[in-house]
Amino acid sequence: MAIDVTRLDCINEGTNSSHTFDVTDPETFGQSWSLKLPPEVKGHVLVSSHGIHRGGVAPDISIEKEILSVSFFLATSGRYDWMTGEGPFWTLHEQQLDFLIGYFEQLDSGNTDRPIIINFCDESPQLEEVIEQIDSCMQLFDIPTEKVMLSGMNFDGQQACNDFAKKENKQPLKYIIFYNMHGHMRWQDLENILIKPKKDEPNVIYYNDDVDDWDTVKGNTFTFLNRRFANIRALALWALYVEGSWKFKNIVSAFPPLLYFKIGAETSNATKFCTLELMDTLTKKYAPLYKNQLHETSFKDFANKYKLGQTLEGDAPFIGGEESKWAPNMADSYLWYTIESVADHKQTNSFFTEKVLKPMMYGQGLILFSQPGMIAKFKEFGFHTLADELGFSEDYDNEQDMGLRLQMISQEIVKLSQVPLPALHERWLSAKDKIIENKKRVACMLTNIPDNFWQNTVKYCDNIIREEYNEEKLFNTNSHNILKDYRNLFVIDKIHHK
Repeated sequence: MAIDVTRLDCINEGTNSSHTFDVTDPETFGQSWSLKLPPEVKGHVLVSSHGIHRGGVAPDISIEKEILSVSFFLATSGRYDWMTGEGPFWTLHEQQLDFLIGYFEQLDSGNTDRPIIINFCDESPQLEEVIEQIDSCMQLFDIPTEKVMLSGMNFDGQQACNDFAKKENKQPLKYIIFYNMHGHMRWQDLENILIKPKKDEPNVIYYNDDVDDWDTVKGNTFTFLNRRFANIRALALWALYVEGSWKFKNIVSAFPPLLYFKIGAETSNATKFCTLELMDTLTKKYAPLYKNQLHETSFKDFANKYKLGQTLEGDAPFIGGEESKWAPNMADSYLWYTIESVADHKQTNSFFTEKVLKPMMYGQGLILFSQPGMIAKFKEFGFHTLADELGFSEDYDNEQDMGLRLQMISQEIVKLSQVPLPALHERWLSAKDKIIENKKRVACMLTNIPDNFWQNTVKYCDNIIREEYNEEKLFNTNSHNILKDYRNLFVIDKIHHK
């Protein structure tokens, strides 16, 4: 059933007051709104419009009047049926489909002619089924391809659109990469990277050398934090356990109590669902090379050594949004190991979350379990993983088999952990220039330095949105070219040293 987009039932998320909104009225073009959730639905707003430029400072908002930008919330991790345990599902919600049909109806009747950009907030869901759903809605009203665009954080998003178009012998939808991780990291640490401009030098940004401690030997080899439960993260912890990483100095969390989901109370923590039975199923399916080591005694020892379901010492009793940006002593190591949100996606999804930006900000090396090739793409983005300096192999990045990749990573971490911390510190010092460059790059990206990454990104995306539809160009688009473009949006030489 279509939603009347001329009388949207909206809610002010700040005051919780209700109002109606007409997306076809030129007088309201560019204004923000959030569609009220259906009575039976709880949680995140599903349909909203807060402009194309989410976060940061937009130098030009005229595009908001030319094009309707609508945010559809669909989590990168998908959604699960908690009653049956089925999922994840990456399909649009009924309310999102009803809105699309309502808007396409207005396009078809001529009540509005604004193209629509569907963006996925700060998420990067699998797109295959989503594109199919959008295409079906377009067919109902014979909507031209150039009237609908997608926007998100997946550097392979255009490839997903192209794959569907080739399969169905259609024109591909345009997908605009709008990479924006504003608000996902601890702002105090970000601001500390830079020295605020002085009155007599209003346009000069300096790097804050005082935040770098090059003398003190860190207390741990690696950090591996796991807030939200995921099957692949449980497997990664198990692989580390089997390979013996617990024998060495590390900072590891294993699904602490979560504020949002009320998971982790003493009566019902992660041990209720991260069980021997589940691990047996996961190892059998994804990592059979680690199955023989799994039995009641070893699993109990695993849960004890990694404090399964417990918070780290000094952390908040329940981890919410703000707490997830920080953990006690999270930077007190030389290596950061993380599992990206798209690690278990079947469709190629090149999405870099705050999980890979944190070690760049804290001066750590990076080992990443994600889709094959993601480390190579992260380097194309301009960041350094410090593999050569610290002394670990990145051959795992090319391994297609999930179990073997987990093994390769875990063995590299254990090998590195055998290096005495003072010696590891000397290796780390040899990467000083790269560490500083990583920090500058993060600062360019997330602190709104004038005439730098954020403003350049806005201009870059606006140009692509306004660009005349070109089927051939879209089919020839690839992630490597886009990553190169994005790398050139950084202007790190604008950050000076005293």
